[in-house]
Amino acid sequence: MGLFSGFKKKKNDKDDLTERGNTAENFEDPGFQAILAQFAKAYPNQEGEFFGTMVSYRLGGKDPLDYVVVFKSEEGIPNWHYVTCGFSDLYAKEGKNPELSGFGFELTFRLERKEEKPPVWPMNFLQNLARYVFQTGNVFEPNQHMDINGPIALEKETKLAALGFDRDPLFGSINTPNGRVDFIQVIALTMDEMDSMMLWEGAKFLSLYRRYDPLGIAVLSRDSLLDKEEFKKELDEGIERDGSSTGLFYVSGVSFEVGEYNGMKLAILTMGAGSVSKITAMVKARLSKGRQFYLQDEKLAIAFVMAEKCGFGKESDDFGVIQLNEKALEEFAAIEPHAGRYPLRSMPLFVEVKKTEIRDSQGNIVAVVE
Repeated sequence: MGLFSGFKKKKNDKDDLTERGNTAENFEDPGFQAILAQFAKAYPNQEGEFFGTMVSYRLGGKDPLDYVVVFKSEEGIPNWHYVTCGFSDLYAKEGKNPELSGFGFELTFRLERKEEKPPVWPMNFLQNLARYVFQTGNVFEPNQHMDINGPIALEKETKLAALGFDRDPLFGSINTPNGRVDFIQVIALTMDEMDSMMLWEGAKFLSLYRRYDPLGIAVLSRDSLLDKEEFKKELDEGIERDGSSTGLFYVSGVSFEVGEYNGMKLAILTMGAGSVSKITAMVKARLSKGRQFYLQDEKLAIAFVMAEKCGFGKESDDFGVIQLNEKALEEFAAIEPHAGRYPLRSMPLFVEVKKTEIRDSQGNIVAVVE
């Protein structure tokens, strides 16, 4: 087993991860042994570089992952292959699901190799994803997507600002004494690629994506695949043919009010300018195929339903329904992503679009969509 190496986080992070020395005795636990055996199959001629925390999360440390292991890959373009150790039960069985080890997965990530040593920022990035999972209990599964509200690598110029999740074809899945572990690859996407993934079926988008990038290697300098005519053509045909598999979209700042004006029942749907294009496109992609679509924020859920007759209503304070016919659906899909009030001619529904302030992870406003 290779020497355990330490690393430090970004300057603005308070918890410091430093070199801890060779701790091979920690690798003797059965959960860990099963993962190490899979590493040996995938990279038989490498031990990998092991990076980890000074203070374990279970002992009060701030980083949930005990280790991030990095391998040097020559497949495709030269790349670093990062693998987490900590989402699964590495030591004793702790997870309640008898079939799964811990959360049931570990994450992997490939980065174009340009440096002599593996960069630290992907390790911090993976720790941030781990914090999200440990704090919310939400797990990552194949064919999911995620908007990370900023570039994947801070202080670097890149259009990669979203994620897709797929099975890692090299590591696959393993059965350990503590349960099953799936290795899920994090694939860095541009925002328009993620939007397209949401408008289609996740598995089919990623299958198309891997024809252009088989290993899912993050190349920070790359442009969107939608700039490639043949990719865009096949993508558009797929969306038109299959519609969207994204039935639920979480977004902040949505409200839905139903009332009367001069004896007429009317409704006002409010949403932010930054999310209008995604919402209208997904509503059209879902409803045009006879599927419902749910818009959800912290306090409210709204169901969009295709119907012969338009209608709307509030079933409770936190749940509303909007029924659209074909004409109303086309009007809704044409709403501009700019602040203003947009009445639908087919029904007494007004869509109010408000400006959106986009903030970074520190809460600073980095852009305003008006």
